[in-house]
Amino acid sequence: MTASTNAPILSVMDISHNFISAGGVFKKAQRLQALRGISLDIKSGEVLAIVGESGCGKTTLAKVLMHVIKPSRGEVRYRGGRLADLSATNRATSLQAIFQDPYSSLNPRKTIGDIIGLPLRMHRQLTEKARKEAVLEMISRVGLPVGFYDRFPNQLSGGQRQRVAIARALILKPAVVICDEPTSALDVSVQAQILNLLQDLQAELGLTYILISHNLAVVEHMSSRVAVMYLGQIVELAETSKLFHDPQHPYTKALLASVLKPNSGGGIPEVPLGLSYPNALDPPQGCSFHPRCPVVTERCKLEPPALIASESGFVSCHNF
Repeated sequence: MTASTNAPILSVMDISHNFISAGGVFKKAQRLQALRGISLDIKSGEVLAIVGESGCGKTTLAKVLMHVIKPSRGEVRYRGGRLADLSATNRATSLQAIFQDPYSSLNPRKTIGDIIGLPLRMHRQLTEKARKEAVLEMISRVGLPVGFYDRFPNQLSGGQRQRVAIARALILKPAVVICDEPTSALDVSVQAQILNLLQDLQAELGLTYILISHNLAVVEHMSSRVAVMYLGQIVELAETSKLFHDPQHPYTKALLASVLKPNSGGGIPEVPLGLSYPNALDPPQGCSFHPRCPVVTERCKLEPPALIASESGFVSCHNF
């Protein structure tokens, strides 16, 4: 899907994933279609942002990429080979994740040195001295004092804990890092510091980021391309500057219209999405977005649109 002379570092190939909801005495179990036929190429060195409402499948896609869950259909390829065929060590040294909440993602019973050094202990044959040196170097690289080595997470602020989580993700020197809402649990005063740190580390280490976020300001600041998801599908994919200045899909336009502007007296923006909310247990026939779309036609209600090339990228809309 991407026009590049270089092979993608990560390829998502027709991925679908279903969950089965729990049934009961008076209720049958239902199938929830979390991902529906997603295909996507990720270029080495880019920051690809994935955006969409809660429940659209962003985190499920991240779990598939991390091999935490096995997709119901399709496969993920890393540097041309099947990700599922890699050993646990090779996957760990290829892809890592930074999670949303630094308060729950760090073991409160372990020291910072133990937390950051655990991946090395599991996947690298190093002496205790070499492991400690590597951990101290990484602690310094993420902007923390080396004296934090013997501290515990409850002695650190939220921003400091997220720096520890970043250090743990990078200690094995992965090529791809999945950032799942990396600043949403942090105070606004430290969010910019963490974002700047992530950008600096990407430049220093040649990282590829997959950024999952609700914060469109963060997406515009950080990403080079944006994939917009709706009900388990990608509805638009474009370079960040083009998507923010000339969105093609009605859902993308609504998302951008929902962003509060720092204009005095501007009020709360009106978002033309209607009262219908997407239901992954019972997706609509035709285009998934048609019950909320302001430019819906009869064709939209009957025929699912394909993801087709546009001047700015790819868009899935009959009215494009």
